[in-house]
Amino acid sequence: EEVGMEDILFTSRWETHPDEFAHHKNAVVDYAWRALTFENVTNSWVRDCEFRHWNEALFVDQSMAVTVRDCLFSGKQGHTSYYARYSYGVLFEDCIDTANHWHGPGMRWSTVNTVFLNCRMNPHQSIDNHGYHPYGNLLDGVTGGCFRANGGAENSYPQAGPDLTFWNFKHASDFSNYTYQFWDTVTRRLFTFAYPKFVGFSSPGETINFVGEGLDELRDQTVYPASLFDAQLQLRRFGAYVSATSSAEAYPARAVNDGDALTSWRTAGAATYQEVSNNNW
Repeated sequence: EEVGMEDILFTSRWETHPDEFAHHKNAVVDYAWRALTFENVTNSWVRDCEFRHWNEALFVDQSMAVTVRDCLFSGKQGHTSYYARYSYGVLFEDCIDTANHWHGPGMRWSTVNTVFLNCRMNPHQSIDNHGYHPYGNLLDGVTGGCFRANGGAENSYPQAGPDLTFWNFKHASDFSNYTYQFWDTVTRRLFTFAYPKFVGFSSPGETINFVGEGLDELRDQTVYPASLFDAQLQLRRFGAYVSATSSAEAYPARAVNDGDALTSWRTAGAATYQEVSNNNW
């Protein structure tokens, strides 16, 4: 409990290995260098770390209430960036993968209530559901990426159980026109999801269609609230939701709602009324 990793650069010799990554080419390119696993931990965190040159970078396994925030996955392309497995209540926030790992943000093997908040993927990089019934997971404000190759053996289907939710997800792939058929009883698909939910889905420059989805609302719109997770968190903690179109760094709109008279919201630029505190809002 209360295991924390902060401000660390993790590197490996995968950078100088002669092989380039090719999916399942051999055990070396898939698994040889692994950085960090959190296993059987709770109320723990990884923050402000960089994982440079890894085959598999960061796993949260059989754990609960873990936050991974402001982490960068960089360098030579590898197999897997970051995922939760057999876990509950894991938050990945503001994570960026510039290495373009084969598997992007992952929800594997019965993991529940995993949230990916404001994470940035690479075009045509796939989210990762390896099956065995993950459910109730949320991708919130995630940009880039697609659903084309989630992985997992056929006996692990469905790769995502009920209530896989995409909120303001911006799709980016090599497709110009593509249809995802999420529940095909004839042809094996690498995106077999049990009625996924899409609210505010967009795919700039692409024509993306769904068959077998559970919900597809407000296409090509930025849905309010911009973050479903943030709205629910504020409602649970403070009993109300506050947002703004502009916030200065370290002065978010939610600060006027936290019951602390010393915190305030400020705009990112000059404004007639640029500060609101708990005392005067």
